[in-house]
Amino acid sequence: MQHIVVGITIICLSASVLYAQPAPSSERDTTFALLEKLNEKRIDRERINRMLGAMNRVDSVYELYYPTWLVLDNDMKERIYRAFISRYGACPRDPNVKIVSNGKKDRIVSVAVGTTVMGRLDARTNLSQDLYHDILVANYPMRVIDPIPPPQRIYEEYKTPQFLGVSASAFGATLVFSNGWGLEVKMGNEEIGYHFWSTGNIRLRAIIDDVRIGIVGPIALGGKSPDAIEPLTLRPRKLSGVKGISLGYNHAFEFGDINAEMSVGDLNRSGAGANLVDPIYNYFLRSVAQATYTNHQSLGDGKHRFKLTGGMGFHQINLGETQTDQFFGDGSMKILSFQKNKFVSPILRVEYTKVGDRMYGVGTQYYSSILFVNAWAEVLKDFLFVDLKYYAPVFRSH
Repeated sequence: MQHIVVGITIICLSASVLYAQPAPSSERDTTFALLEKLNEKRIDRERINRMLGAMNRVDSVYELYYPTWLVLDNDMKERIYRAFISRYGACPRDPNVKIVSNGKKDRIVSVAVGTTVMGRLDARTNLSQDLYHDILVANYPMRVIDPIPPPQRIYEEYKTPQFLGVSASAFGATLVFSNGWGLEVKMGNEEIGYHFWSTGNIRLRAIIDDVRIGIVGPIALGGKSPDAIEPLTLRPRKLSGVKGISLGYNHAFEFGDINAEMSVGDLNRSGAGANLVDPIYNYFLRSVAQATYTNHQSLGDGKHRFKLTGGMGFHQINLGETQTDQFFGDGSMKILSFQKNKFVSPILRVEYTKVGDRMYGVGTQYYSSILFVNAWAEVLKDFLFVDLKYYAPVFRSH
């Protein structure tokens, strides 16, 4: 028995010695290379699976705009059930079977049985050609699911631009930055019904949030009588331009806004830049002051907008005479005001805007026996508009 034990011990020691011997370096290098190669293949497989998964499904954001319908035919449902069971094994029978196709309805984007979804690649692979065709032809009872409606266009008259906003027309221009500052140029005085060239004035004002401040200057447009008066001829103005200052204030609330306008100018000399309509006698707009409140109303889910404005206004028109015997150093002659005409009147204005794919609007204003009407329409969305304006005295002869 002792000899047997000694023999077993010797064998165990020999095995331990053999097991402890390191493998050759070439075998270790080969093993490491195989492990690295295997890891690379696993990464490639995951990448391919992600690519196939991306190709097999459509982003839910865009899927809402694809043609979608529910299958109501029991025979068609059964054929789709069998295809799902063949692909996924145990598939719960759900009464809701939804089909999503591409815009041309020649390819299936997805087929869903309850919460189990078969993507476009799986549908092409696992559905038979006949079933694929029959699903798309949709010659069976079904219920179409309407896509989500397009977002309603939001119209904000005093919206601050994200970076820079520019508007320009024959009646003026506005430049506004995202911080609420900017510049505006206006011809005429629409607030009293005298638009475009009729007053001979142009206003250049800086915009600082709700405040507008700037200068008033004369213009030459419309100062001379044309050879013939036509329906679309710019009739000569009867007012000469002035030099002065202009202030404005507008503050918008949720349902309305308050507005104030004031301009003060004078015509005290003739000469270069005066742009007089007559060498001796000239009427000119001396001052304007107005305060109004505008209430905003909307109907039809905001598609029909109304602005109802009311307030009080004042303006003064002077008559000046050129003093041919009184000269300034530059050779110009002094103009002396000898007649002042003051007007005080309520202001009533109604404006309508139709908001939609193409916006348009009309408006009318009454102030101091002057009826002012304008109409505009959008030609290119958020870019080009056609704007027409007309004014005429009412309840008086001139």
